[in-house]
Amino acid sequence: MTNVLDGYLQSLGADIYHAIMRLFNLRLIAISALQFIVIIGVISGVGLIGYDVYFNRKKKPNVKELAEEVRKHRKKKN
Repeated sequence: MTNVLDGYLQSLGADIYHAIMRLFNLRLIAISALQFIVIIGVISGVGLIGYDVYFNRKKKPNVKELAEEVRKHRKKKN
C-alpha cells in the first residue's frame, strides 16, 4: 500500500513540476528565486537592525560615567 501511495505522490509531484515549468521559463524561475533570496535577506537584515536598536535603547548610557572616562583619557594624553 505504501509503495502505491509513494508512487502516486511522486508522479503527482512530477506533474506539478512540469506544469510549473510549462507556465514559466526556467529563466523566470531563476530570477524570481534570486529576488526571493534578496527579499528574505533584506527582511532579516531590517529585523536584526530593529532588534539591536530596540534592545540597545533600553540600556541608556550613564553620562556621568562617560564624562569621567573622557576626563581620565584626557589626563593620560597630557
